[in-house]
Amino acid sequence: MSFLIYRIRSLNSGLKYLLPGLLIALLSVGAFISVGTQVQAEEVSKPGQPYKLYKVEGAFADVKFDLENAIVNAGLKIIYRGNIKVMLERTADSVGVKKKAFENAEFFLFCSAPISHGILGADPRNIAYCPFNLYFYSLPGEEDVSYVGYRRPDIIGSDKSKDALKALDGFLDGILKDVVE
Repeated sequence: MSFLIYRIRSLNSGLKYLLPGLLIALLSVGAFISVGTQVQAEEVSKPGQPYKLYKVEGAFADVKFDLENAIVNAGLKIIYRGNIKVMLERTADSVGVKKKAFENAEFFLFCSAPISHGILGADPRNIAYCPFNLYFYSLPGEEDVSYVGYRRPDIIGSDKSKDALKALDGFLDGILKDVVE
C-alpha cells in the first residue's frame, strides 16, 4: 500500500511541472487555429435568387475543411460527398465542351432529423428538400477564392409548411455563416 501512495505522490509532483508546459502548448495551438481560420467573405447572391451564395477569400481545400467541420460541429453526419468537377471532366468530350467551368466543385449531402421531421410533418411534398445539399467551388483564374452556397427552398404551402421551410433556409444559412464569419 505504501508503494502505491509513493507512486501517486510521484505522479502528482511530476504533473505540477508538466501541466504548465502542456497548458502553454494547448493555448498556442488554440491561438493558431483561431487565427488561421479567419476568412473574409461576402454574400454575392441577390434577393429573390433561388440560391444563397458566399464568396470566400480562401483556398478551396480550406473552405471545404471548414464547411465539413461546420456540418459535423452542428451534430450532423455527411451522408454523401459528390465531385461535380470530376463528373464534368468525365463527360466533357461526349458533349463537345472544351472550356472547364470550375477549378474545383463539390457538394455535401446531409440531414438533420429535427429539421427534416419539421418540413415533412408540415407537408410530405417537402421531401424535395431532403437530403440537404451544400455546394462549394472555385473558378479557373481565381486563386484563393472559393464559393459556398445552397439552393434556397421555395417558401410555399400552408403556414406550417412556410414556417418549416423558413427554418430550413435559416438553418442552412447558419451552417454557411459558420464557414464565412
